[in-house]
Amino acid sequence: MFVYGLAVVSLLQFAALLIGSEAPTGCRPLPMLRGLLGPAISSVIAAAICFLMLRMFPPSSVLTTASLAIGFASYVACMFLIDRAALLDDLGTMRRLLLSRSPA
Repeated sequence: MFVYGLAVVSLLQFAALLIGSEAPTGCRPLPMLRGLLGPAISSVIAAAICFLMLRMFPPSSVLTTASLAIGFASYVACMFLIDRAALLDDLGTMRRLLLSRSPA
């Protein structure tokens, strides 16, 4: 029951942020939702692969780590297939941020 409550609260917060951010940012909700479609599909596919791996084999820490790694790789592959331009833009931004950090 607690998990369902968290899911409902998360969805309400998402809806409030989606609708409430339109006025201050000028971003309409529909284009923002379209931008989330690729990551959502990739996440569902990666989670399904991870879940299936964990159900098909006996439990172990090695299998859990491997299923997470394969799930992450499948997420990146799906994002590359679905939304290549946005993924490459995000990776370029991460690269620039990491390269611009000054040594401590």
